[in-house]
Amino acid sequence: MSVVAGLLARRIVRQFIKFCLVGALSTVIDVGLHYVLMFHVPWGDSTLSQALGRWVLETFRPGAAMNGKAYYEASFPLLKVPTTVLAILNSYYWNRRWTFRALGLEALHRQIAKFFIVALTGMGLNVLISSALMAAVPGHPKLSWALATAVATVAVAVWNFNGQRLWTFRKDMA
Repeated sequence: MSVVAGLLARRIVRQFIKFCLVGALSTVIDVGLHYVLMFHVPWGDSTLSQALGRWVLETFRPGAAMNGKAYYEASFPLLKVPTTVLAILNSYYWNRRWTFRALGLEALHRQIAKFFIVALTGMGLNVLISSALMAAVPGHPKLSWALATAVATVAVAVWNFNGQRLWTFRKDMA
């Protein structure tokens, strides 16, 4: 038996691969929609993120620096939350049905609560890490966005896999 076949015979390895595939789809949903909202949705004479960032700074931080990067930084977490929620819903559906095969109704409510506790904590970590890095990384807003998003995505993927496998869907482990 080859090493690969031996690894694939282990349930945790198969679960991890499935989790990564579901995570990749959820990441495309989250990152793709966030990128579009941040840089491509027009709003008046600017983009949605610039208009939202300008409003946030004028409303909550009068006297703050008013420039393109500051607008992006101010709107980043507000536009990140809805895209992450959509990704979480996608992740829940596919991880419950395919990755961890938790198909019965007996544990549904308990699993939903646990799943969303882990996922919403992950969302909080994602927004915190990515927003902090967006502000800390100098240069063009798209470069700062890309680096912040990549680092936060990897960190939160580790959190989510372990939380979902070891707590939410623990009953289903062999």
